[in-house]
Amino acid sequence: MGIYPSTNGGWAYFPTFLVQALLVVSICYGCSPSTGEEAPPVLEIEPEGLDFPDGESSRFVEVRNSGGGSLTFTVKVSAQSDDVNWLNVEPEAATLGSGSGKGLLVTVINRDKLLPGSYLGEITVEAEGQESRKAAVTMVVGQPVLETNPDTTINFGLNSNSETVQISNAGKGKLKFSYSLPGDW
Repeated sequence: MGIYPSTNGGWAYFPTFLVQALLVVSICYGCSPSTGEEAPPVLEIEPEGLDFPDGESSRFVEVRNSGGGSLTFTVKVSAQSDDVNWLNVEPEAATLGSGSGKGLLVTVINRDKLLPGSYLGEITVEAEGQESRKAAVTMVVGQPVLETNPDTTINFGLNSNSETVQISNAGKGKLKFSYSLPGDW
């Protein structure tokens, strides 16, 4: 038995083994419960899938060390279509302490260099001694829609030598167009 300060300002008697056990538990936060040794790092990511609809260009993926110790990770990106890299992740590497996390900024780039449609990519997070974690990425490039005003015919009337036609993209994505005139008039 030992005498120790109590929470009410007095003194209390506690068995010595109980005080020693409390000290061991408070010193060994992040230790393995069964062995008392520091728990190994554990790599986790969330979410395991990202969707980028047309018009959306950034999202976050959280990388965590839900175990003990230190965890250094690297990021690899596989998102190439028609020789265009369309996905970027920052940072490409970091070190996490026990129970900590880091947000990765995932950004769609070069969308305007791709044809309309859906594209698939993947983010892989790797750390030594850990099973790699992956997040699937889906990105959409919208379909352009040609719109003219006026939308059908141009009427020059009796006194007009010119008229204006406005051409615009009422859809998404990059619009390429050409025009032709029906003669030399």
